[in-house]
Amino acid sequence: MRDDHHITRNAVHRYQVVKVEDKDGENYLDLKGFEGHEPTKVLHIQPHGFVSVPVKDAHLICVHLGHQYDLMVALGGEHSEKKPKKLGEGNSAFYNADGSIMKMIKKDVSLEHEGDYSHKAKNSKTTIKEKHEIEAKTFKIKCGDVTLTMDKNGINVEGGEIKHNGKKIDNAHVHINSGGVGLGGPPQ
Repeated sequence: MRDDHHITRNAVHRYQVVKVEDKDGENYLDLKGFEGHEPTKVLHIQPHGFVSVPVKDAHLICVHLGHQYDLMVALGGEHSEKKPKKLGEGNSAFYNADGSIMKMIKKDVSLEHEGDYSHKAKNSKTTIKEKHEIEAKTFKIKCGDVTLTMDKNGINVEGGEIKHNGKKIDNAHVHINSGGVGLGGPPQ
């Protein structure tokens, strides 16, 4: 008979989050589990490069190391009402409890949120390499008191001034209609 008394056995159980403490880059959880088992200050272990803070009532798995309940760590975590629904087989999403979501559906990536979007790069500079296309029914850029709007009817600039090669274009420039006849401004 094999002597295996030295082998450490681990127990795995499902728990519900009662309280979350996000402190010094770590998550410590108070949990509710089987038969009234309610451990406190359980360390939430996360994969390298990913950080999340579980919400109250989320469910997760805890591993009791060496089958000892005072040596346990929490893994994963999800809340059935907060996670995205109907993603489809093979698709993924990164989401938070407030409804912001980044979906990877087939070959497309979609970012959906209600708040502000910011992209921070070194020296506050964003560079777009290769080909970049923006498709929208209306595209609007606002900078100070100047607004540039593009839509199916063309381009409209409101406020400020327009320059070409350093020379100001004012209301004396010639407007051309689709037939090529000048509609205003000095003759050329």
